Amino acid sequence: LDLTDMVTGEKVAKEMEIEPYGVRIVRRK
Repeated sequence: LDLTDMVTGEKVAKEMEIEPYGVRIVRRK
């Protein structure tokens, strides 16, 4: 998985319609 910015996590969270939990994972990775 290529995660360059938190924006990616935010987009994924919006697409998956989930809480900002994914964004946190992206930031950790």
